[in-house]
Amino acid sequence: RLDMPVVIFNSATAAGSPLKPEVFAQLCELPRLKILKTTAYAENEALRRAARNGVMVSDPLEEHFLASYTAHGQRILYADPEPYLYQVPGQCPVKDYVAALDAGAQTQAHSAYEALAPMRRVFNKWVMDPLIRGHMPCAALKHWCDLIGMAGGAVRPPLQALTSAQQQELKADLLACGAPGLTFTSRD
Repeated sequence: RLDMPVVIFNSATAAGSPLKPEVFAQLCELPRLKILKTTAYAENEALRRAARNGVMVSDPLEEHFLASYTAHGQRILYADPEPYLYQVPGQCPVKDYVAALDAGAQTQAHSAYEALAPMRRVFNKWVMDPLIRGHMPCAALKHWCDLIGMAGGAVRPPLQALTSAQQQELKADLLACGAPGLTFTSRD
């Protein structure tokens, strides 16, 4: 009954995707359904095969975007924090490699994509790996934002802030990977 586009979010569970491909194929009959954003990465291929009527299956992990774009025609990076953490005004490597893809400059896009590998390792260490283990990475996300000049702020209870040692380790990891926009020096 909605008169606006609909996006469904499918989150992975320990048992896999809660949205089965055959059910998704039926949902694709809904005229307003436009996108399935899914973090059930192991099942994304089956969900893509089940998609109908122009409904796009969007893998929101920036690390997967180049393959999603080139192999599956995913033209939108419906991502979570990576574009905000990896980019600052004047240094927008994700935007740049997407623009290169859109322009057909595959070699340039691949080079720019590969240059983000060290940043992805930091992201996986501080955000994805804890999340996969069932721990909210909010403290690391907020501190990372603070370090690049965004307002991250304090985590809300019952979550705990990073310890001083963890803050220093995150700073060191960001310095080592050449993260853009850092608002501290190696002496901080």
